[in-house]
Amino acid sequence: MIIHVRPRFLLSRDLPARVDLVDLQIPEFGFHAHSGFEVTARRIRGDIDVLAVCKNNESKSADGILLETPGHVKCFSTLTCWRVRFEPKPGFEIDRTVTHYVRYVILDEEFNVASDDMALWNLHGWRPRVPAWSKGISPAIGEPLMELKRGNRLDTCVDRVQDGFVIERFELFTMPTIEVERFAEATVLRERMPGFDDRFKTTLVLNHAVAGSPRPSIVSHAGGLYEGG
Repeated sequence: MIIHVRPRFLLSRDLPARVDLVDLQIPEFGFHAHSGFEVTARRIRGDIDVLAVCKNNESKSADGILLETPGHVKCFSTLTCWRVRFEPKPGFEIDRTVTHYVRYVILDEEFNVASDDMALWNLHGWRPRVPAWSKGISPAIGEPLMELKRGNRLDTCVDRVQDGFVIERFELFTMPTIEVERFAEATVLRERMPGFDDRFKTTLVLNHAVAGSPRPSIVSHAGGLYEGG
């Protein structure tokens, strides 16, 4: 199975900050990537104030990473650590590491790709793969995202705040599977999509991530009936 995830940090124009990726962990896959080695974080586009984790490849800045697993996966977690440095007021500097935890739940086993890019679920020319929860929800609100100060987020996003700024964020995100061909088409149409050749090959090291194994309790809150597909 191919999984596309995009650990991202929203940069604030009102509060300039230096934001650097520290590392990215996916415990269920035994995956631990360090900034400057396996992965890095770059702006998706020059006009978009979002840093996205991508493979540390000098030839391309991609929106996210691809993971290949040996079988279908039903749930997994990403833990992304960022170092942030900023001055909320003159003479008062904050330098800290903040963490973003996302619990992903994959709703079905129909196809062999899953992506947290909501635009791919309703790509023109393809049958909609739209979960009920996302009906009418903008990707800017629904997709996983880390930020210094909480913006407009869903109630599946819970923050721990210190000094008025987010230091830990916990999100639950459910997503459908999509066709390999749909994703391949998107890599042609969209310049910043990661390519299959840049995928990380992983193993399943925790049983609850495997499709068909007993579900952990958090999954019962995920919902996920399809509409239009």
